[in-house]
Amino acid sequence: MTVRRDFKEPARCRPDLVIGRDELFTSAHEQLARGGSVLLHGPAGIGKSTVLRALAADYGDAARTVLRCSATESESHLPFLALADLFGLVLDEVADKLPSAQRTALESALTGRGESTLQRDGLALRLAVLSALRALAAAKPVLLVADDMQWLDSASAELLGFAARRLGDTPVQLLCAVRTEGQEYDRHLRASPPDTLAVRLNPLSPAQVSTLLDHRGYTDLPRSTVREIHRTSGGNPLFALELGRALGENPTP
Repeated sequence: MTVRRDFKEPARCRPDLVIGRDELFTSAHEQLARGGSVLLHGPAGIGKSTVLRALAADYGDAARTVLRCSATESESHLPFLALADLFGLVLDEVADKLPSAQRTALESALTGRGESTLQRDGLALRLAVLSALRALAAAKPVLLVADDMQWLDSASAELLGFAARRLGDTPVQLLCAVRTEGQEYDRHLRASPPDTLAVRLNPLSPAQVSTLLDHRGYTDLPRSTVREIHRTSGGNPLFALELGRALGENPTP
């Protein structure tokens, strides 16, 4: 069963983690420790990438194989790009463990040599990604870290979703982040392992915005200005920091 949870973080925060995200961070870390996967979601600037990086650094230790990709809008039209980011450095480890047809299809997709497409090599590629993850996980657990999933190229998204739904008890976990404004994260959940915990990042409170600004060095702002920054930013940490930077460089009434 897929688990969904919204968090309203407490005002208390620990600067050594992520400002204002203690409860969220702890719950996500516990989910990973149980062997589950985590999907962070929320609007632009809410801090998904920051939390994802902190979780990956804290949980993705030397006992795991960590595969990473971070998509961008300008590159989302390039087929298999995310797949190449994830498997490019480990292909040699798994190539000889794949059946010939799967190995050929995967190598063609990752290197750009040949004419591999989902239409022509669809089944071979899908099975190759699944087999590659199983082969890696046979050596040690795998953590797949994917940021900005809304920009994943469609071919990679299709292949990863196929594998994620079929991993079963294979020790492969996903730690992902996707930009959402509402319930559209459901389609990403459907392409995630069944034990995925969906975590929505909520806006920061006034006290948390104040702590964030202090932590980033904007300590001379009047309290009334900090309150206005929170109101104007809506508690969005990226927007709050941009306002803090602008007002710190050029104070205005």
